Amino acid sequence: MVEGGKESCTCHEREKDEQESLSLVIEGEGRMVEEIAKMIAEGRGQEAAQAITRAKQEGKTGSDWIVLEAELAVMEGKIEEARRLLAAGLEQDPEHSEFFVVLGETYSFENSNLAYLCFEQALLYCQTEEDEEMICAAMEEMRKRCGFRVRETSFLIVSYNDRELMKECVSAIRKSVRRGTYEIVVVDNRSTDGVQKWLRDQLDIRLIENGRNVGYPTGMNIAYRACRKENDIFMLNNDAVLTPNAYFWLRMALYAGREVGAVGPMSNEASGQTISPVPGTMEETFLLAKKINLPSANPCEETLSLTGFAVLIGAEAAKSVSMEKDIMDDRYSPAYFEDDDLSVRILYAGYRNRIVHNALVYHKGGSGFPEGNVKEEEEKVPAQAKMELLQKSRKQFMDKWGFDIWAYKGVWTDFADVID
Repeated sequence: MVEGGKESCTCHEREKDEQESLSLVIEGEGRMVEEIAKMIAEGRGQEAAQAITRAKQEGKTGSDWIVLEAELAVMEGKIEEARRLLAAGLEQDPEHSEFFVVLGETYSFENSNLAYLCFEQALLYCQTEEDEEMICAAMEEMRKRCGFRVRETSFLIVSYNDRELMKECVSAIRKSVRRGTYEIVVVDNRSTDGVQKWLRDQLDIRLIENGRNVGYPTGMNIAYRACRKENDIFMLNNDAVLTPNAYFWLRMALYAGREVGAVGPMSNEASGQTISPVPGTMEETFLLAKKINLPSANPCEETLSLTGFAVLIGAEAAKSVSMEKDIMDDRYSPAYFEDDDLSVRILYAGYRNRIVHNALVYHKGGSGFPEGNVKEEEEKVPAQAKMELLQKSRKQFMDKWGFDIWAYKGVWTDFADVID
């Protein structure tokens, strides 16, 4: 018994010694990081570079060292190198506050709006009051600069069933946006699965309940009338779920220039905006997002039309295209081609639509209105009824605009047959 007690005591002391040694190593590395950060802050770039090189040779790795390398690159004017380093870091740790601080520094003399958005994202993930104060000060500096125009966001959602996905949708918004800088307006089209009860209990949601399913365009107009018009508008399907940092990169694309009117993400399910390879589940989409939602040199693609499952529209563009109090053309209710119509109106107003390739959003697809709303006769099967509605809305678009948008969005199989 005595010998066993001695052995137990020895093991305990050994573990204690190992923990103390590890603490000393971490403390020592922390001091080293602070010293190099001070060198960079004082403009001693050559010393900092040599210290970082020695640390890397000693096997020092991790987020703090990526931050130092990126800071040094910024100091030396190597902006693209800094962003490349930050992209590698964010792929490993997408919620690291300091990565976004340094990213903001890369934009501070290029675009104060983008710098502000980066600092705001850093604040979203910030863990300490001291860092919060520093980030808020940086944001305030950007806000005072000429040309600053960043707005808050109104999320507009038309709801019909899909209760669990609606919960995921709202939860993702809350995780993606700082509290107090957004509003959520939900119009429920008389759901039948009890989602209204859950929505009523959410204190940060303005809920409007329709007595019948009025379809997507009309439902979206009701939501638009209720939102704050000074905000940017994010039209989001109830079966769409933001992945981490997707909203951030959409905003970065929107504020890249005043000419940008609307932006849309890549997705697992979105016509013209489908990522390849296509992830099969929400979990797979979120895993892929870690490799997609990163700094990229040229992430945006000009497009005629954006798919309406997730569209972020600038406040000025929304006001320019709104028809009196409405933003959607009701002639397309209950569904189809209303997003194409809105996209064309944004272009006619002098703005541009862009697909953002470094923003990924999950989309279940196929939700929004019940089969009964698209049936004209009881004996028609849902697929036939939907196809007839699709063709009806397509004709309405052609009558209004004088061209067939399908000619610009997909492959004309009849033309392919002629070539053969």
